[in-house]
Amino acid sequence: TAVKGSPWTGVYVGVGGGYQVADTKLSLDAPAAGPFNGAYLDGLSGDGWAGDARTGLDWQSGPFLIGILGGYNIGEAEFEAGLPLIPGATVSATLTPTWYIGGRVGIALPTKTLIYGGAAYQEAKGELGGVFSGSTTEHGIMYLAGLEQVIAPNLTLGAEYSLARYEFDVGCGASCNVNIDPDVHVFKVRLNWRPFSK
Repeated sequence: TAVKGSPWTGVYVGVGGGYQVADTKLSLDAPAAGPFNGAYLDGLSGDGWAGDARTGLDWQSGPFLIGILGGYNIGEAEFEAGLPLIPGATVSATLTPTWYIGGRVGIALPTKTLIYGGAAYQEAKGELGGVFSGSTTEHGIMYLAGLEQVIAPNLTLGAEYSLARYEFDVGCGASCNVNIDPDVHVFKVRLNWRPFSK
């Protein structure tokens, strides 16, 4: 049964801000490149600030919570690396997450603290620079975990970690593709307003 006077049951809107790090593998699929076809760079690290606006709906039954959520990201992660065997040549990539929609489950503690985990379907744009150029939009799965604490009537403050994984195939000319496989780690502080909390 639903918990009477729950600070968690109901609609909320909020914002988050923090930092993101992308651990990326980049590989070349271009038969015309001869011996360079299949070349790859691994362990590339890009970073940047991250923010989002989110809305959601939670329902608490006993100590357990289930919810749906959706939002829109701002911010991007960038990296640049030199190309082996080609002096002065560089390749760069920019990853820009956009909208997401998903759900979460959690446990509400008597201290008005919520611990949760979830997953979301997320869209992102990948863009190449340097010796290559091109862009594409792909979808991936974002896994998230965090906690929220009631700090005032109708307000919660929390921290969240998320991991998103993508596989981009960016065209860079005739019979030329660059595969970008980033894992994006994001750390955010979140502030939510819950107008119907008790």
